[in-house]
Amino acid sequence: MSGTRIRVTLARRSPDFVAADDDAFGRGLVARVLKVVGRGPLPPAVFLFRADDVQIIYVAPLLAGVKDPHRVLASLAGQPGVESMAILGRFTQRQKGAEPRRLAGTFVEWADGRWWASWRPVDNAGRLIPTDEDEVLRAVDHRSRPGGLGGWFTRARFEGIRAELTPMSEPVVDETVN
Repeated sequence: MSGTRIRVTLARRSPDFVAADDDAFGRGLVARVLKVVGRGPLPPAVFLFRADDVQIIYVAPLLAGVKDPHRVLASLAGQPGVESMAILGRFTQRQKGAEPRRLAGTFVEWADGRWWASWRPVDNAGRLIPTDEDEVLRAVDHRSRPGGLGGWFTRARFEGIRAELTPMSEPVVDETVN
């Protein structure tokens, strides 16, 4: 993976995104997803939350052709100062014996292992299918973590891995994430 070039957007962290309230944090990210889905394509993005800022990384080019994408994601979580990590975008959920489901969603994991997830169904064109309520899953409800998501902080600590992102130019701080 050495020498891979990716675009990272640096944004100020809004005071709305505090770890003290998992539901408000997650719902704030869901609102962001829904706003983007209404405008068009929603490529998968990782949001790395630090004390004062957020790194936003569109991960499709980073994960293309990688044998172990979970290791790459864990290395992002393993960077110094990362308090929580979210992945947002359109996903396909596959379960044994069931048709794949297309979803727009948000999955958040905190360094202490808590997680929060929310999904809404989308049609084949990527448009939201109207529903009365989001499907919300949370660690605090003793639910199983969705397959293929999370465990990034634990893996980063266990394997001692962390991404080393080197700026190609001076960072430009984008809008506040809220």
